[in-house]
Amino acid sequence: MSNSNKGLGLFRATGIYVGAILGSGALVLPAMAADVAGPASRVPVGLGSP
Repeated sequence: MSNSNKGLGLFRATGIYVGAILGSGALVLPAMAADVAGPASRVPVGLGSP
């Protein structure tokens, strides 16, 4: 094994950081929109509609 593959490196560490930030936003924003829309916004999800 080569010593050059040791550690994450700047590019991979940045990718992990950006993925974590965007990934959490993908879960938070729909929840915030559902809160604004009210309880009726949960009905299509419960029925399995797209």
